[in-house]
Amino acid sequence: MKILFIGGTGRLSKDVAALSAEKGNEVFLFTRGSKERDCFLKDSYKLIKGNIRDIENSIKALENYRFDVIIDFLTFEVEQLKNTLKIIEGKFSQYVFISSSTVYINDNDELISESKTKVGNKEWKYAYDKFLCEEYLKEYFSKKEEKYTVIRPYVTYGNTRVPYPLVPRSNLMEWSFIDRIQNRRPVPTFYKGETVTTLTHTRDFAKGVVGLFGNAKAYNEAFHITTDETTTLGVVLENLENILGLEVIRMDFSVEQIIKVMPMYKSILLGDKARNMRFDNSKIKNAVPEFNCEITLKEGLSEMVDFYKSHKELQKIDYMWNGYIDRLCNCGNQLMSYKMKNIRDIRNYFIGNNLLIRKAYQLYSILRGRK
Repeated sequence: MKILFIGGTGRLSKDVAALSAEKGNEVFLFTRGSKERDCFLKDSYKLIKGNIRDIENSIKALENYRFDVIIDFLTFEVEQLKNTLKIIEGKFSQYVFISSSTVYINDNDELISESKTKVGNKEWKYAYDKFLCEEYLKEYFSKKEEKYTVIRPYVTYGNTRVPYPLVPRSNLMEWSFIDRIQNRRPVPTFYKGETVTTLTHTRDFAKGVVGLFGNAKAYNEAFHITTDETTTLGVVLENLENILGLEVIRMDFSVEQIIKVMPMYKSILLGDKARNMRFDNSKIKNAVPEFNCEITLKEGLSEMVDFYKSHKELQKIDYMWNGYIDRLCNCGNQLMSYKMKNIRDIRNYFIGNNLLIRKAYQLYSILRGRK
């Protein structure tokens, strides 16, 4: 089959693309390109340069192509979805939309299933926007011969993602969390690390996704794809302790305390990560009998740490995030303990660590934006 990835080198998509090629499919990547992500490209991939947000140029870039499957990792809201469908109209048989299991509204102890659990989580804009995209797809494809499939990953991790909820918001700086442990700085926990979660390695996730390509059981259906095994956030830290050979210095807070200092995590915590999340994977196993999850949490985390250690260029530090964490953990100003490279790093640390400086910077940004 000819498979087009909108994306293809991201944390979630890279292993799906790799397995697709391994299975003998002809893999195309529609991508702007990224120096940080070039290491995930395979020689067999065919690259189509473009920015999916640029409608006119994307239509031109794809005008001579037709695919069996187009899988979209880069659509997060309905307007983006409408534009993407306009770009790819008439160029596919099956459109695979990467949604999120955060769309579910669960009662915290429910075994989540596609048929029984309600969707439409309004606690987090990201989750609700994904839900609205799913609703739009139902209407759009009700009038089309082509088919669609919705995939709802939960927390997927691999060699460039640290599966912990209070890591930097930028996915290019999650090494900051490991660096913090290595430098003996405290890391925050909530509910004493006992929140139940489901963590799926991206290579295991990829098996379920690729098995849905051209699969009649997948047409106009939604699937979550996760492991059956649950764990806790505390166990994640315990595994990192064993892998790094260092004790993680934990400081436990209420969710409310964390949100007060770091309000940008409010929706993530209340709308997802502070909930217990367990999944019934009967539907994906019925559609893809070969789907199974083999990579243990210890194996996956060990691989992640080793990958970062061998790719120094990915060991980027988010000093603003460190400033926030130091403030939350009541560490005071730890500026001199960091090896900062420039004035911007120092500025960012102070913005995170000092409430008055942060408010002044926010006011400055607002005033600058009005000019």
